[in-house]
Amino acid sequence: MNGILECLKCNALCATCTGRLNTQCQTCSATGKKVEGRSECVAQCPVGFIEVAGNCAKCQSDCLSCNYC
Repeated sequence: MNGILECLKCNALCATCTGRLNTQCQTCSATGKKVEGRSECVAQCPVGFIEVAGNCAKCQSDCLSCNYC
């Protein structure tokens, strides 16, 4: 190793990150939604989550999907 550090860009859905994947986000970009309980930013909320205030909130545990929280 030559002692030179390289700064890699975050995934486009991340504003700040610890790595290059959308699952390594600390905060989301304007186009990303933060998934509750995860270090992940997504364009659309995954199954079992619903969009609330620009983020993805987890549905109740006994629901596969939800219409409101």
